[in-house]
Amino acid sequence: MLIIICGFLTWLPYGSSRPDVEITVLTNSTTGHNINNTHDQNLGCDFHKRSWCLHLPKIHLSQYVIGLTLISIGYCSSSLLCYTIFSKILGPWPQGLMMGYISTSGSLGRVLGPLLLAKVYSEEGPRITFILCISIVFLGILILIAFYSKLVPYSVYEARVIKHRHDSLSVNSDQSNDCDKSNTS
Repeated sequence: MLIIICGFLTWLPYGSSRPDVEITVLTNSTTGHNINNTHDQNLGCDFHKRSWCLHLPKIHLSQYVIGLTLISIGYCSSSLLCYTIFSKILGPWPQGLMMGYISTSGSLGRVLGPLLLAKVYSEEGPRITFILCISIVFLGILILIAFYSKLVPYSVYEARVIKHRHDSLSVNSDQSNDCDKSNTS
């Protein structure tokens, strides 16, 4: 998960160069053309719709590729580990149903995430968008730390339960033997 955070940190806009901005020329007979007089091309960031185009630095291609590589590696390894740990924790519980639940929650995130982030990106720009992504991954890390002690394989959990039952039975039998000795004297 830390690799994913590094990828999003790489995507944060740094530097002083600004993105290319689309410049339109207004005339009396038209609503506007760009400087090249081509209607099919929109060159650069439309600062009329996105005010952040004028003050945020641009993300360079190398920055984007490095961030994408880190996020791809981090996502693949994190999802693989999550599925593996989840299946080990489940034990004899219905694996198919529970793995379906975790797959559904992941799919829901992949459907709703882009919708939310597209809105945030269009309104606030890349800096806030990627900070939001970093916050979500960081929240996942905090949840993992909070519940780390609960992430034990079912076999270890079962062994603890059996040992606890055995210990409580031996304590109860010792107490009943002590009671029997005091009643006979």
